Amino acid sequence: MQSGRADFAHLLVFDVSRWGRFQDVDETAHYEFICRKAGVQVAYCAEQFDNDGSLLASIMKNIKRVMAAEFSRELSAKVFAGAVRLTNRGFKMGGPTAYAFQRRLVDDQCRPKGILTIGQRKSLLADHVKLIPGTPDQVEIVNWILHEYLRHKSQAPLPESSTSEGS
Repeated sequence: MQSGRADFAHLLVFDVSRWGRFQDVDETAHYEFICRKAGVQVAYCAEQFDNDGSLLASIMKNIKRVMAAEFSRELSAKVFAGAVRLTNRGFKMGGPTAYAFQRRLVDDQCRPKGILTIGQRKSLLADHVKLIPGTPDQVEIVNWILHEYLRHKSQAPLPESSTSEGS
């Protein structure tokens, strides 16, 4: 749009919230403005108003944008609270698994269902993932690394400031 090379005259958007549920409703309006400036008319397919620039359309779009932003705020708070609750119960919430850990699939009663391999995901909403120690050789390697770190750390010389006279 911004390059001025749009080879179409209309953009179909499902509804006003499809631009994004931004906390700042002006950001959503900005994208529609960019289209209009490029000569591309935006049509909302599922809205009860025509996007014709009328007072009613402008009011309805703004109300919808505010509703989308509020929905986003509420959903964000709910998702965060749910993630905290599950994390506090000891479940892994995603991201890569550290070396020397395995992902154990458990049911809603925390009964083991199996080990997930790399790339596998849980398929049931009621299932969860807990981290357990990896294979014995992986755990041995991590223990060796920590032992070596602590051994060398204890032999490291003190910083100069703490060895000077008068300290």
